[in-house]
Amino acid sequence: MKRQQGFTLIELMIVVAIVGILAAIAVPAYQDYMTRSKLSEVILRLDEVKTAVSDYYSYHQAFGSATSVGFDTGATGKYVSGVACGSTCGLITATTKGSGSDLPSAAQGKTIQLSAVSTASGVVVWKCKAGTMPAKYLPGSCK
Repeated sequence: MKRQQGFTLIELMIVVAIVGILAAIAVPAYQDYMTRSKLSEVILRLDEVKTAVSDYYSYHQAFGSATSVGFDTGATGKYVSGVACGSTCGLITATTKGSGSDLPSAAQGKTIQLSAVSTASGVVVWKCKAGTMPAKYLPGSCK
């Protein structure tokens, strides 16, 4: 009986093709995952403001302006360029940093928003919205 000494060329080519296909699927998924993890900083910054606005609402029964609520709209982070709200803070918007950050270009300078959807019994319920951010980059806590 003859014993096989190694792998044939066709077997090696099949293994290389399978690895190539898996890599072609895994690399883009990994890049999207890394972007979502970076954008979790934006959600954390929005949560800080959400807490301040909710506290203000529970005391005054109205949404105040950014100055009356008392949060720092200019506070930035590695991926956040600023947080703002309109005339009242029932809608809070965070903007990601633009060029120069290590976010993909599709996520640079985009917005993620928190909007107050209910104020029953003095408790504010918030909903996360994409703003101008592509939905595939939204962190899991914002879907």
